[in-house]
Amino acid sequence: MAEFSQNLKFLYLLENVSISFQNCQKLTDKGFISLIECLKLLNSIQHLFLNFQYCEKITDEGLTELNNYLKSRKSLLTLSLNFSECKRISDKLIIDLSESLNLLTSLQNVILNFSKCKKIRDSGITSLSQTLKFLSSVKILSLNFKKCHRITDVGLINLSQSLKSLVSVRDFSLDLSCNHITDKGLNHLSDEIKSLALSQSISLNFEWCNAITDIGLTNLCQALKCLPLIENISLSFLYCVKITEIGLIALSQDLRYINLLQSLSLSFSW
Repeated sequence: MAEFSQNLKFLYLLENVSISFQNCQKLTDKGFISLIECLKLLNSIQHLFLNFQYCEKITDEGLTELNNYLKSRKSLLTLSLNFSECKRISDKLIIDLSESLNLLTSLQNVILNFSKCKKIRDSGITSLSQTLKFLSSVKILSLNFKKCHRITDVGLINLSQSLKSLVSVRDFSLDLSCNHITDKGLNHLSDEIKSLALSQSISLNFEWCNAITDIGLTNLCQALKCLPLIENISLSFLYCVKITEIGLIALSQDLRYINLLQSLSLSFSW
């Protein structure tokens, strides 16, 4: 890993970097830090994609170096991080990452995947939410916390409040398929999602949220029809057993008023 990283440093004109070590279960913090040290020498990077899914030996401690690196990349336009199923990652990473993102005010595309990182809780989401308020240039925002079951309505409510400041977002994707999300959290999201007036694409995933009911779905549908430019909608409420035909009928009635809709994906089961 060290030799690989050292050879990269000669590619100093790189603007787009995509590196994947998905399922490299032997990769440790030492190897990860070596890669980040190399990236520090590539001063032209504008679009950065890092995939470390299933790298179970990476910890918060190793990722400290990533956050230090990001703080110096104020011209970064795209940041995509995939640490899905990195089981040792906790709120500490999200909180530290939030501090780094605070400085990256030029970001236009933010894609963060922490699905199945089971140590992440509301405190991490809250910290990230506070940072998102300052990223007013973001056009694409994708957040995946699927099966992070320590996240509750508290985290979703705080995240929802940050949407008021994200007036430039065109494409919004959120996966909070977490056991403790209820109508309360979804209703707050519905209230604030109306702020995304320029959005053309919305994707929301709340699979296995058994406490979400027809009421939550109905409020969400009423909010979506208020988005004047919306063209693409994807909603997944698989295994949300309290959603019934009443909610689906309300959904279909509201969809009639979305005149620009071109693509629709709906997933339900009960």
